[in-house]
Amino acid sequence: MKTWAIIEDTFRECLGKKILVGFFGLSTLLILALTFLFNVDIAGSQAAISFLFDKGAKDLELSKLQEVFLQLEGSFAVVLLTAGLFLSIFATADLVPSILQKGRIDLYLARPVSRPQFLLGKFLGSLTMVSVNIVYAIVGIWLVIGIKIGLWNPRFLFASLAIIVMFAVYYAIMLLVGVLTQSAAITVMVTYVIIVINPLLYKKDTFLLLTDNKILKFTVDLIYQISPRYSQMIGIINKLVQGKPVESWVPVLANLLIGLVVFSLTVQIFSRKDY
Repeated sequence: MKTWAIIEDTFRECLGKKILVGFFGLSTLLILALTFLFNVDIAGSQAAISFLFDKGAKDLELSKLQEVFLQLEGSFAVVLLTAGLFLSIFATADLVPSILQKGRIDLYLARPVSRPQFLLGKFLGSLTMVSVNIVYAIVGIWLVIGIKIGLWNPRFLFASLAIIVMFAVYYAIMLLVGVLTQSAAITVMVTYVIIVINPLLYKKDTFLLLTDNKILKFTVDLIYQISPRYSQMIGIINKLVQGKPVESWVPVLANLLIGLVVFSLTVQIFSRKDY
């Protein structure tokens, strides 16, 4: 119950800062844009699709049109992963550092709640806020495509889980940086840098062929091993949505393990730190 109270408090804080409203506004604009962007007339196995400001309609077989939109759903999922992560990180970066300021943290620590419970509540509260928005956007897009062309792809809905997992991993890192630095700006910069360098780390075997420096190779490999598998998750989400076989689920398990380890480390540091 104490943890739940912290979750509710975090959710109310997001409402007070208009974070939730802003997210819903952007997601709604995306859904509305997709709603009015194209129109489809279906007659048996044939379909005619026309786009906004387009002068004419293009005739296609319905199965072909659905195949095209199946691929587009994979792209939508990847876009939502990327945009959702960047917006979520920016929106939630200040939730913990702002509380750790002298005076405010004293009020929270004076409550009958342990520090691990407090941190878990903040984590779950932020995760809940982001999850609601991600699910809202995914379900909205799924409904628009389903109603317009009859493509009801349940795998597209599961993309929301993958996006939420990725945010949870990066938010665990944000909590760690926030607890160590008590700075929202540093938290955002560090998290964005980790995301940006991930594609380079993913291709590490290629560019490390250019050097024989064992220390550099060891360092790069170590950074890769402890970094979230962002690039691999993009591929997994795309294949999952399109119904293609996923060769390995190891990146998902690695992300969950990294998130758990980082969060546990953050709890240990936060529990021992003097404020």
